[in-house]
Amino acid sequence: MQGRGKMKLTAKQILFFSCIFALFFLSLIPAARLLLDKPLLPGDAPYYDIRMANYIKENGIPVKDPLIDRPYILQPYHLILAFFSNFFNIYILSALMPLFCGLLSVIIFYFILKELKLELLNIQLILFVLILSPSFIYLFSASCQHAITILLMLLGFYFFIKNKGYFIPSLVIFAAMPFFGILPSLISICLLFVYSLNDKSKLGYFYMTLFSIMAILLVYHLPFLYYYGLPQRTKFISSNAIANLVSDFGGNFGFGAFNLILAILGIYIAWMTKKQITGYLFLLLLLVFSIYFSQIYLYLIFIAAVLAGVGFNAIIRMKWKIPLIKRLTIILIICGLLFSTLSYINRTANSLPDTKTFESLEWLRENSDTQSVVFSYYTKGNWIEAIGERAAILDSQIAYISLLDERFNDSSNIFYSRSLKKTRPLLDKYGIRYIWIDYDMRHGEVWTKEEEGLLFLFRNSEMFSRVYSNDKTEIWAVVEENNENS
Repeated sequence: MQGRGKMKLTAKQILFFSCIFALFFLSLIPAARLLLDKPLLPGDAPYYDIRMANYIKENGIPVKDPLIDRPYILQPYHLILAFFSNFFNIYILSALMPLFCGLLSVIIFYFILKELKLELLNIQLILFVLILSPSFIYLFSASCQHAITILLMLLGFYFFIKNKGYFIPSLVIFAAMPFFGILPSLISICLLFVYSLNDKSKLGYFYMTLFSIMAILLVYHLPFLYYYGLPQRTKFISSNAIANLVSDFGGNFGFGAFNLILAILGIYIAWMTKKQITGYLFLLLLLVFSIYFSQIYLYLIFIAAVLAGVGFNAIIRMKWKIPLIKRLTIILIICGLLFSTLSYINRTANSLPDTKTFESLEWLRENSDTQSVVFSYYTKGNWIEAIGERAAILDSQIAYISLLDERFNDSSNIFYSRSLKKTRPLLDKYGIRYIWIDYDMRHGEVWTKEEEGLLFLFRNSEMFSRVYSNDKTEIWAVVEENNENS
């Protein structure tokens, strides 16, 4: 931090150290997973992207998902992965690409802040708070399309706020947003609208951009929405809005507690400086919708960082009667920011999948028929489909899965029924030949007792045969009915 009697960082030094700082923190999760002998990519969503990229590379763009009954929604990220996987290992590529996007995003964001004429101390604090944000670490550590989408939004916004000579590249970038989804398109429109209200000279450019986005959005998405409707939701998956908002409570997309406190202070200061009602309505609207679509938090990272940086700057510049208390407060804030980030990094570094998960699913791939259907908890579906290369009943990409609630209801009945007469028809309904379970499923994620539901049937029925097990996972084969009765 800058202070009296201390050398101030130059603009170039701020950018350089911010990039080094970002590179260090974004590298912690993959480095920790390598040291822990875990697969490079945490979570399950990256494995869906890898599976579809591999399929596109080998077979072209599908109309329907090849392993589960739902339409395929084309994602540009899958095309990028498919293309570059011709030159690099797709798992390493999936780990490096978000990190690369993160560094570029920091650089572009720095130039946006300079273009907005913020003072260097404020820029320094904003970048510091941004990088020490769990949501920033998630966005640019996990392999997902949002990293590329937000990078492009930042680049398009930078060109938009520059002089008119940069409008065409800005228009091209924002006109491409509909291909990345409805959500980033609408957020882009709101962002440009709020900025244009403050700079009336940009209103004409905003209307042209608005027309381009809406025209492509309607042409590209309307036929799909007409045919398939809106993505369905299910009563079987509940969402805790507070946990999603605050990463310290277990949310992946959320902000650190101290990031939120600083951002709230920044909102208050910004409100007292200039009561820009439209901008605050935009923020409020996004927060309301984030209750249902938690990935919205990812699109608020940079806005929240600006507000938190303003709040932090106000604390530093505040006149304190006792300097020691000021220093202790600043140290407390820095430690709080670090704690949230390191806590998130530690949780993610130790998360599944692990080597035992991979080993069991590789065994499944090598020892089962390609047409086999595998039953498990829905959060395991992407691993089964990507690593095991077998169809699952459900996975975490729930949008547009055919008969979604029926599948969840049937899955629940299979998990908890202790009746063979009730379980057998459900297994046959989906053609299930294998059941894959892991330690988490046995210890709270699905069951809480040793002989609950399906676990009871495993031990007391000849309908199931355990064909594989290791320290963390096991695979049960469903014995065909004619063999069972013979």
